[in-house]
Amino acid sequence: MKTVLMYALYTSAIMAVLGAGLVWGMVMMAMGPKQNAILFSKVEGRLVFNGEPVKGAKIIRKSQLYKEITEDITTTNEYGVFQFPLKVRPNTRISGLNHFSISQTLTVLHEGKTYDIWHHSKMDGAENSEYGGEFKPLLCELTQAVEHKKIGGGTYITNCVW
Repeated sequence: MKTVLMYALYTSAIMAVLGAGLVWGMVMMAMGPKQNAILFSKVEGRLVFNGEPVKGAKIIRKSQLYKEITEDITTTNEYGVFQFPLKVRPNTRISGLNHFSISQTLTVLHEGKTYDIWHHSKMDGAENSEYGGEFKPLLCELTQAVEHKKIGGGTYITNCVW
């Protein structure tokens, strides 16, 4: 009797482990495969103040996916030109089961003032989706007020045009 009971307990334990593994596998399949998520596509642009190039301004690029915040900084050249490389987060699960939204901002520091020139919520991990699918350089006029823009499937708060 003791042997039968031990066998039943042992078999139940194995079935529980296999069942949990099967459920976990199904959950992981439903969540989608891991892939590279583009947190921020490359950014290139020109910064002007009353149409004149803004030299030496610091531009801070921030992105946030879930609780992870990334930040990098660049400086405009003598022509007001700035650029940031592609920002990628490897091994990211992107699926319909989790809400995927990347908060993106560009902030300018110039002559003691702060200018928020770009706010966007990127809803996918695709490259150049910020620009409607195709890369376009920005032109940002600091004297222009930021405004809400609806472009493609995205809403922006920006004073840049592209």
